[in-house]
Amino acid sequence: MMVPLSKFKIKDSIRGAYNTFRQDKLIFYSEISAFALVFAAFALFFLKASSLPFQVPLFYSLPWGEEQLASSAYLLILPISSFVFFIFNTFWAAIFSKSNIFLAKILTFSSVFISFLGLYALFRIIFLVS
Repeated sequence: MMVPLSKFKIKDSIRGAYNTFRQDKLIFYSEISAFALVFAAFALFFLKASSLPFQVPLFYSLPWGEEQLASSAYLLILPISSFVFFIFNTFWAAIFSKSNIFLAKILTFSSVFISFLGLYALFRIIFLVS
């Protein structure tokens, strides 16, 4: 059974774009920073999970009171959404790094920003209730 050559060309072009993406030091260090922030958010949640009350304030856009409360497990929404955003932006930044390095840098910087916001929100909520 023969494998079409077009599959290899696609893999090689993606691998080449990923290598170009990793050669830019600014992009590389911002990706490391974003991953470290996401990891810190997961670590913070799992370290403080045992001391959290059953319900924590999470939905601040809802009216004040019981409508804002959610189970403490819902706090995982913050690091998980930061991680998904990080993976999505890393994928697209690697693809665009060959053709548009500026867009790749914007995507990686937005990953750092969103990861920081997720960690900050999680930090504020956890230390508000504990």
